[in-house]
Amino acid sequence: MNRREFLQSLAALGGATLINLEALAAAPEALIEAQWAAAVVEPTTFYVNSYGSLATSVGYDYPASRRELYYLDAPGGSADELIDAARSECQFENVVYHEYENAMIDAGINHPDGDWQAWLQTADDDTLWSVQRAIEQWLDGIGYEDYEYADLHGQSGRGEALSFFRDESDTADLFGIMIIEGDCPGSSYFAAELHMDLDEANRLAEQHGLPIRFAAGEE
Repeated sequence: MNRREFLQSLAALGGATLINLEALAAAPEALIEAQWAAAVVEPTTFYVNSYGSLATSVGYDYPASRRELYYLDAPGGSADELIDAARSECQFENVVYHEYENAMIDAGINHPDGDWQAWLQTADDDTLWSVQRAIEQWLDGIGYEDYEYADLHGQSGRGEALSFFRDESDTADLFGIMIIEGDCPGSSYFAAELHMDLDEANRLAEQHGLPIRFAAGEE
């Protein structure tokens, strides 16, 4: 097991390391050993629910909005700004296209030509404001498919645990942790699962001098 890489993985989770993630990459071996000893004294806890799913928090700790999850901000309200934003971000384009289709239906056009850019270029101020507002509302919301994205990309408590044990495969093997990235075709369940008694897992962690522990989480 590479202690430097393990500590870097812990630091990425906000674990108990005395120096930051960037400094760990270039730290001398003596400092790595000191960091390891300190982390063992204050180990990082992973929480497991009744199904075995691991998380870095008692709950799953999802981002509160798509704005936070995807690191996106709303564009300005001019036609050019909205078009540029939709061209660069497909999820914005989906919102704009939905607004375009609704406007066409309201105008009695049941089979629009799909040219939402030309529609925006000729839209009045109220329409542009409505499109911008629709993007703002989408950014402020969050849905099931976004929770799936957060789990798969390490942006939730469950996703962080999945990323950690997927990277730290030696540790996953030691504890018999299964990496689940869709438990059946079409599944959106992504998690690292512990299939071991908590006390046994913690005895193993202590026996091997690892700076992690396991505790019961939400059902």
